[in-house]
Amino acid sequence: EPKLRPLHPASGPMGYLCAPFHIPVTSLGVGHSDSRVHAPNENILLENFYKSTAHMAVLLEELAGSQDKTD
Repeated sequence: EPKLRPLHPASGPMGYLCAPFHIPVTSLGVGHSDSRVHAPNENILLENFYKSTAHMAVLLEELAGSQDKTD
């Protein structure tokens, strides 16, 4: 019976490495329809870069706060 192993090529084997140790893992990225992912001229929009860094900061703050709630 086939097993589902979702893996985006750019995400690496995080799931395989973290699952045996029950470590939650996620991956975030930024791109647009013409990003040309992993091509020599791969690109992102500067506005999206700034938005993604703000998003990551909020996510990290939320995750840090969630530790207080579980202790």
